[in-house]
Amino acid sequence: MTQPLRVFVMLSGGVDSSVAAARLVDSGYSVEGIFMRNWSEKRLSDTTAQLLRASCNNNEDVAYAHATAQFLKIPFREVNFEKEYWEHVIEPFFDGIAKGYTPNPDVWCNQYVKYGVFLEWALAQGADLVASGHYARIGRGIKNYELSIKEKNHNTYFLLHNTADVSLLRGIDSAKDQSYFLAHVPKEKLARALFPIGHLAKSQVRAEAFARGLPTATKKDSQGICFVGKIPLKEFLKERFTQKMGDVVLKDGTVIGKHMGAYFYTIGERIGLNYESSIMNYGDKEKTHNTYFMIHNTVYKGSDRQALYVTAKDIKGNILVVGEDDGSYPLWQKEFIADNWNFFESPQEKEVYDVEIRYHQIPRSRGKIIKIPKLKIENYKLQITLQEPVRAVTPGQTVVVSKGDKIIGSGIITDD
Repeated sequence: MTQPLRVFVMLSGGVDSSVAAARLVDSGYSVEGIFMRNWSEKRLSDTTAQLLRASCNNNEDVAYAHATAQFLKIPFREVNFEKEYWEHVIEPFFDGIAKGYTPNPDVWCNQYVKYGVFLEWALAQGADLVASGHYARIGRGIKNYELSIKEKNHNTYFLLHNTADVSLLRGIDSAKDQSYFLAHVPKEKLARALFPIGHLAKSQVRAEAFARGLPTATKKDSQGICFVGKIPLKEFLKERFTQKMGDVVLKDGTVIGKHMGAYFYTIGERIGLNYESSIMNYGDKEKTHNTYFMIHNTVYKGSDRQALYVTAKDIKGNILVVGEDDGSYPLWQKEFIADNWNFFESPQEKEVYDVEIRYHQIPRSRGKIIKIPKLKIENYKLQITLQEPVRAVTPGQTVVVSKGDKIIGSGIITDD
């Protein structure tokens, strides 16, 4: 008799992964619950470590994960990937910030940790597949392959060895869809993944947790792996970057104020006229002087003054370039370059695609995802030309190209 497939499910201590695990048990898989510890306070300052503990309680999460495993009567264990998380997520994040980029650590967490070191560890431990509570779906080229355990076992070889027909699909719940964060995971890795709740709405998942009596039914939504918890990002960046006063300038070079470090800002961020950033450490006299300068600068004197936004950063010169959000370049752009692509299928130059340059990004000018009418491959990079300008194209961010519900691929926006 064929043994059921062995699945290691990532139990984060939240309701989504709990329902995912319950559904796997119902489907007849041999399920084991795994909690990953990825954060280490040892590398953080005492102040940041205290803030992290207050906003991201790993001990509480592991308790919920363990309780879920006991409720479902499945084995449970805890694994530590703190070193790998720091090396593959935190350090690259700091490196990107140092270059003036705005990286997305959640994308790297999925690519290098969950479906990188964790997947490798799980397979070495004898797992056939890994599963999580992500709101996404996987297409495998097998019609209705989940109908029965017998069919699953019959198709085991295909599932584990054939990646040609593996595709990443958006989750049914558009408000919770997480395909954006999974689009950089190679398809040979996703061939080993299961997303048991990707075809459900969040409301259905919560209702099912209550109906089953799961320990997490009343628990507030978990962030899974806390990147910085509720710690302000600018505060977290102080772990690596020192505040240093620099100029705030208009595009013509006119100096209109000061800031305390270009590292702490991203493209599209609002500056405002009464410029007092939360990261500033000026004395009262300096604050007053700077505010007076901003308000009475002749460029923005009068009742028609507009809010200002970061349109460019000069990291070497420690300069922020700002301008109004008037729909013009450089805050709004129609073309940009991306590299470091991960494709599920080859893009066609004449095809029209959808694109997201940030999670759940909806262009203000059209009210829907932008179409890409043209793709040019130049030196292994893609130039993307949009039908309508999009706001705040930011180097370091992930761009995801799709057609309907199917993800075609993803890349990283460059500063070329």
